[in-house]
Amino acid sequence: MRQINLEKIDLLLLFSLDEKPDTNLIYLTGYKGIGILAVMKKKSVLVVPEMEYEKAKKTPGVMVVAAEKKRRMLETLCTLLKTYKVLHIGIDESRVSVSLFRRLKKSIPGRYVDFSRSLGMTRMKKDEDEYFCIKKACNVTDLIFADICNNFNFKEENDIRKYIEQEAAKRDCDLAFPPIVASDKASSQPHYAGSSKIKKGFLLLDFGTRYKGYCADMTRMLYLGTPSEKELSDYALVNHVVDECEKASLTKKRYSELYALSLQILGKKAKYFTHGLGHGLGLDIHEAPSLVEEDKNSIEEDIPFTIEPGIYFPNRYGIRIEDTVIIKKGHLEVLTRSSKKLKIIDNK
Repeated sequence: MRQINLEKIDLLLLFSLDEKPDTNLIYLTGYKGIGILAVMKKKSVLVVPEMEYEKAKKTPGVMVVAAEKKRRMLETLCTLLKTYKVLHIGIDESRVSVSLFRRLKKSIPGRYVDFSRSLGMTRMKKDEDEYFCIKKACNVTDLIFADICNNFNFKEENDIRKYIEQEAAKRDCDLAFPPIVASDKASSQPHYAGSSKIKKGFLLLDFGTRYKGYCADMTRMLYLGTPSEKELSDYALVNHVVDECEKASLTKKRYSELYALSLQILGKKAKYFTHGLGHGLGLDIHEAPSLVEEDKNSIEEDIPFTIEPGIYFPNRYGIRIEDTVIIKKGHLEVLTRSSKKLKIIDNK
């Protein structure tokens, strides 16, 4: 089990109670099933339903206890904690429902604090195993993009989404998130989720695979037909922002400075840039740091993050280009290696 600094709390409680496992619990233990993890300063306990015990008992560095039923897990944990004095209890508020929180306060009295930021800071730096998995996911993402470009015969946006999912599965990967495939005017919506026929014009592909739980994230643009001079100019501008921000990752001190640089380069078109410059990633597709004005984190080695500037002209088109990068031994490594040159598809 990975170690975590409990700082000013006596007990950390993490909950995996539904079909979406808690990535903080996975990060600390490697266990991906249903359960409640209690981390204390001298010991850790993982309470699981009886049906999960055989899988969970292999978890290293933690005492695994089986509850008779899933709904009895909290009761079982309370029994184990009876002799342990707790005053300050950390939780991840995003994983605790109102009803569960009421039960917690009644069952395990104490002062509850949101510990999610500390967990996020702990997870920012990746070890070599995590780095390998993210690099592998990026490599598979590159391979799928190359296949899309080389065998382009898609009629609808959803055809590409299905193809990405199928090709990821062939390479022992899952999807990091539902792929964004946005044609023509739809590309002006940063998080477009519709499905229509592929039209002439820009085609935005934002997708990534997940290898052994770890995510990749990449956005590339294709163009069906012949782009205008203005479209080429806008594309070149966004591509320039990516290049300059990647170079500046080695000289700037904070992620917020990269965001400021992107606005500076975009100039008058910065008003069409409607989101942050990027984000960290790992077991979750969005992790710390955030490449926005408010982020105070320093740029450091071994922290994978994305650089994804974009400009979006409502009801016309949008352009976004995104790489996953990491600084290793003083050098910036671009993990998504697909060419950022605009791929023009002649679909006459």
